[in-house]
Amino acid sequence: MKPSNVRSPAASTSACQALELNAEICQSVGDVLALAGDKWSILVIYTLSKERLRFTELKHRMGMISQKVLTATLRNLERDGYLTRITNQHIPRRVDYELTAMGYEALSPIAALAEWAIEKQAEVRAARYRFDQAKLNQLRVPVHDMTNNSVLV
Repeated sequence: MKPSNVRSPAASTSACQALELNAEICQSVGDVLALAGDKWSILVIYTLSKERLRFTELKHRMGMISQKVLTATLRNLERDGYLTRITNQHIPRRVDYELTAMGYEALSPIAALAEWAIEKQAEVRAARYRFDQAKLNQLRVPVHDMTNNSVLV
């Protein structure tokens, strides 16, 4: 599953050139940093940092995530080595998910990013408001009111 914020190869190539990185290193860095742009991956890692959880427990704690998205997110995190899927063969069969050592290592930069986001949330809201107001002002077109021969804004 490709995150919606992944840029085209051309955009990635020009960014790599600006940073003076060769294409192979740039691709590797991009693959790892894609995690930072995926809110569900970050939330799964954070949620699993507390304890090992079953799929349904994880889904319940995460809230508004669909089963399809959670399944894909877990698969991608397992593939990348951030978590492991543990199957218990007892009856009833039980599948748990827990972080690997690399998953726990990812918590430090994730926490730093979360703290920064919390500190900046008011600034982001203010910037969004200013942007939205500017766009609304650009869209306002004078309308001629035929009933009393005046211009409405």
